[in-house]
Amino acid sequence: MRIRKQNDPGSEIPPRQAAPSSRSCGSPVPDGASWSSEVNERSLRSLVGRFGGRVVPEIIGHSVCGTPLTALSVGTGPRRLLVTAAHHANEWITAPAVLVFVEDLLLADESGGSVGGVPAHDILSGSRITFVPLVNPDGVDLVNGALPSAGVAQASAIAENWPEIPFPSGWKANIRGVDLNLQYPALWETARENK
Repeated sequence: MRIRKQNDPGSEIPPRQAAPSSRSCGSPVPDGASWSSEVNERSLRSLVGRFGGRVVPEIIGHSVCGTPLTALSVGTGPRRLLVTAAHHANEWITAPAVLVFVEDLLLADESGGSVGGVPAHDILSGSRITFVPLVNPDGVDLVNGALPSAGVAQASAIAENWPEIPFPSGWKANIRGVDLNLQYPALWETARENK
């Protein structure tokens, strides 16, 4: 993503470069960290602390293991947008990617910059965007070795039914073996037939 100050084509900032895991720039989202529900919550708290009332957190539910599902909302406009990530446990990288986008959007707004060629101020004044960066915290914790042993045993028993899928690295589902991304009312029966 490129950030540019409004009306200043020469002020474009290059895309974020990989930084050491102890980022000296003070970003609330750590680079290079193995992701977990704990790292996610720390990053959410840091974003709220860094950007104050511009980021509104809300616990919208809990996972099977009781981990809070936290949404962050930014912007004040009439349009509504929902962005979710980490439905599949082994695709956990989408969680920090979403949080980096939130951070970049708010930083661009602070500096009068743009995101994708659109002034960040226009995005935030025209929309209220709700981000749920970690839809499947239990699965992500399983894949990254942060789940307590009781949860690992439960998932391992389910995984025995699919020996061709590496466990836990190939695990996509929640801790009960439910693929959360296939739970929306979107003709999944047809999709299942195509698999």
